[in-house]
Order: sequence, then C-alpha cells, then structure tokens
Amino acid sequence: MLAYLESLPNELIFHILRFLAPEDAVRTTKCSKRLRFIGESQLLWKELCFARWRHWEDRRILSAHFSSSPGVDWKLLYVQRHVQDRELTSILVSLPNVRLTRERVANEKRILSFGSQGYERLRLFGSQTQNPLEKEYADKLMARLDELVILEKWRQHLSVADSERHLEDGAILMAQGLGYPHLDAVEVYRQLDDIAEGARRKFTPNDYTQHRRFLVLNQYFFRELGFRGFDPEEFYPSNSFIHQVLESRKGIQIALALVYAVVARRLQIPITMIGMPRHFLTRYEGDGPYHNHYVDPFSGGTILSQEELENRSFPTRFLTVNSAEEVHVRLLRNLIEEYNGTGQVDLMLNALNQSIAVMPQQEELAYRLVIHTDYTGQLDDAIQDLEHLLSLGSITQQGEETLRNKIQMAKTRFAMEETAPTVSC
Repeated sequence: MLAYLESLPNELIFHILRFLAPEDAVRTTKCSKRLRFIGESQLLWKELCFARWRHWEDRRILSAHFSSSPGVDWKLLYVQRHVQDRELTSILVSLPNVRLTRERVANEKRILSFGSQGYERLRLFGSQTQNPLEKEYADKLMARLDELVILEKWRQHLSVADSERHLEDGAILMAQGLGYPHLDAVEVYRQLDDIAEGARRKFTPNDYTQHRRFLVLNQYFFRELGFRGFDPEEFYPSNSFIHQVLESRKGIQIALALVYAVVARRLQIPITMIGMPRHFLTRYEGDGPYHNHYVDPFSGGTILSQEELENRSFPTRFLTVNSAEEVHVRLLRNLIEEYNGTGQVDLMLNALNQSIAVMPQQEELAYRLVIHTDYTGQLDDAIQDLEHLLSLGSITQQGEETLRNKIQMAKTRFAMEETAPTVSC
C-alpha cells in the first residue's frame, strides 16, 4: 500500500490527505520523508482548519487577522485549536453538574475568554448533546458571546466622532444586542433612504427653502406614511426598536423622533433631538418662520411654538438638546424598565451592559451590581461595578457601605447554598 501511495504524484497524495482525519494524516506522513514533506504543507493544514471549524469560512476575518503574518503556521494553529476544543468540551460537559457557584462562574468566564474561537464549538456542542441542561448552557453562553461582540461594536462606534449615521447605527446595535442579532444594517439604511427619497419627490420648485422642505417632510412622514404613537395598551419592547418602528410605523416617542430626525438629515433639514421628563420632541433649527419650533412625533407631528408648549404644560426650562449617546441611553433605560417589569433578567442585564458601555452612570452601575448579587452570582463583577461607582465619585460613604454589605451577604448566601447537603429521593 505504501509503495502504491509513493508511486502517485504529489498533487494526488495531497488530495488524498485532505480527506483523511487529521490523526490519520499525521500517521500517514510519518511513513516516509516524501510523505512527511507533503504532509507539512501549510495549504493542507489551512484547508483542514477550514473544514473543521466552519466559522472560519469567513475568509475576510482570516485575511484581516493574518494580513501582517503571511507565514502563519497552520499546523500549529490547528493543534492549538484542537487543544482548546478539548478543554471547552470538558468544561461544557461538567457545567450542569457543578454545584459550587464560584466554580460555575469561573468556568463560564473561561469559556467566554475563548471569544469567537469558542463560538463554533459551543454551537456544535449544543446541537449534538442530548442533555437539555447541556444544551441550555451552550445556548446561554453563545448568547453571552453575541453580547460581548455587540459591546465591542459599541466601543468601536463610540470611538468615532459624531458620524453621519451615528443615531441610526447606535439604534441598530441596540436591536442586534437585544433579540435581533441578524438585523441587517444595510436594509435599515435602505428603508430610511426610501422614506427620504419619497419626501424629496414631493418637493416642488417652490420648496427651495429649508422651512418649506421641513413642512413637506412633516406632511409626508406623519400624514401620508402614517407614523404615529402606539396605543397605550400596545406598549411592547418592539416599539423601541428602529426596524420595528419602520415596519409598523408606530413606536414610543423617542423612537419615532429618532427615525424622523435621521430622515430629515438625509434631506439636509436641521433637526435636533429634545428630551424632557416623560416626553420627547424634535426641534427644527433651520431658517424661516418655523425656526426653533418643536415637532411632537407622538401626536402625529404637531408643530408647536415655545408658547404653545407652555400652554400644553411642557415647561420650556426642561427642554434639553440630547446627544446621540443620550438618546441611545434613554432608549435603553426604557427597555430596562420594561424587561424588569416582565421579569426578563437576561435581557435586562444585556440592556444594562449596553447602557453602561455607552455612558456609565451611577444608576445603571448600581442596578447591575444588584442583579449580580441577587441573580447571577457574578460577585467579582459586582465588586468591579462598586469600584467603578467609587471612581465616578457619585456615591456616598453610606451608599458604599450598603453596597459592600449587600455583596458580603450574597457571598454568604452562595456559600451556604454550596455547602447545603444534597437531598436524594
């Protein structure tokens, strides 16, 4: 058999090795110097890597990762990934049986530390296991990895100065991290562009001033397209997400204001986002008689002067221009409140993490600390949040003592749970 294999040309031997299991390929290449030479081919091990770990099929990620290292050792990379897979599998199989909270949390963090490289292993493990607890853990950790990717995208988003698509990009990231991971940003851009183009086609030769275009947009957006506030009994988290607002043409005040503002920007109509207690407006900043007039998106785009706002019990001293980050945080706070009311702890923690990534504030940090002590058992993270609160200088000595006592009580509670005897039936 070896003599026959040796009689084949190099290209054909290479082709045969591609279809062998890696262990068999290694054993085969030990039979002769020629086979070893062929078996050390970087191209062979690169193809074996792609064949085993399917998420590496995204060649753009690989090209970017190894662009500065054209001499990457694919065989070594394969071995390293193989060792990681074995460690991941060992941890995953043991997780459902781990009783110690601190050990479970440590194991979960170890899995998450593999980042995107561990994602495919988790996916395969969850799809192959017959144990529902193991599948639940795999799904949970994949969701957590997705969340870490979103938080990294937030950091990249915030590192760029106020870009042309700052408002909508943040809203898209928020949705992708809260239940819509496959939301297509390009499709959202297309829908916003289509609305702007529809309004542009309504412009006449007389609509050459900003205030004339402002009036046309207002009529088109609210009257013809029918964007409006939702009915009180229809309050769902989906009314806060940009793609859902575009689809249903109804939403909460701030989500409607966001869509209206980004469409106006595409038409070079200056609109700012105006926040106030329990309400949200936009303000026209352009020329003409409607300069500094307000638009109430929740009431069908009603245009109001400052005097009319006062008559509607909207004190103008509360009107503040909101930055894109402040808009995103307010949207997230609305969702945090909604998820808290419905007991969706995972989504509430996810929204909190996004809000803190955008703009760390005392309320969100303290809230997340409480979730870690009362629900997740991630007490190291709770301590980090406490240190972050102290660094902000926004917590009193009494508040610090209260939170430290809460963490200590959680440590005691989890320790008691870990030492409690197991009752067998």
